[in-house]
Amino acid sequence: MKKNRKKAIIIEILLVLAVAAVVVAVVIGVGSTEETPETAGSETPANTGESAAAGIGETEQTATYMIKYDATWSAETHPETLPEGAHVSPIFVVAHANEGDLFAAGTAATEGIEIMAETGATAVLADEVGANPSILDSTVGSLINVPGSIELEIELDQDHPLLSAVSMLAPSPDWFVAVSNVELFRDGQWLEEVSLAVRPYDSGTDSGATFTADDLETDPAGVIGSPADDSFTDAAAENRFATITLTKKKPG
Repeated sequence: MKKNRKKAIIIEILLVLAVAAVVVAVVIGVGSTEETPETAGSETPANTGESAAAGIGETEQTATYMIKYDATWSAETHPETLPEGAHVSPIFVVAHANEGDLFAAGTAATEGIEIMAETGATAVLADEVGANPSILDSTVGSLINVPGSIELEIELDQDHPLLSAVSMLAPSPDWFVAVSNVELFRDGQWLEEVSLAVRPYDSGTDSGATFTADDLETDPAGVIGSPADDSFTDAAAENRFATITLTKKKPG
């Protein structure tokens, strides 16, 4: 009987030691998962919000585009309607955040748009653009004796992904061509290349009915709209006036 009791005591001691060993192992295991100087910051950038944000490079936040303005308006494209001395004014381009930052059809022309459409000058328009916080960047080309082309660059960013451009058709009362609110950042990607035919507009500030009409101020002024006078609608129907191609430049 004493022998059995001794055996039971030994088994009991062994069980206690086994439980103690398990507890020690668990404690050691938990301690090993705590962050130490050696393991701190060892997560990959993709796993931390801060590192992921820092990983978005400048080339993804911003993009520089080459703008090719190809004024095809000529005796070849418009044999029936081309006025003598035809040319297009220096193209004026902006990168902006909101639709209508440069101009909007159906609204009155700003002084800058009026002067651009009637004379081709862009100084006042540049002042207006410079005072608009929604416009990131602007650039202006040079006069083109048609047919001809010019290339220039502009920078956009994800907060200002829209591009608009205007250029006067000359001679004309107040007629111009444009592309408006072209979205170059879509679905998280910058577009590689976009080619567009310009659209013709009447600024609504001069009532001349032909390309070479004398100045005839519209009073009260109208709104920016599509061609209405026969000379302009006939020319617009005959062929396109120009195209604009936007090509994303490779970074670096």
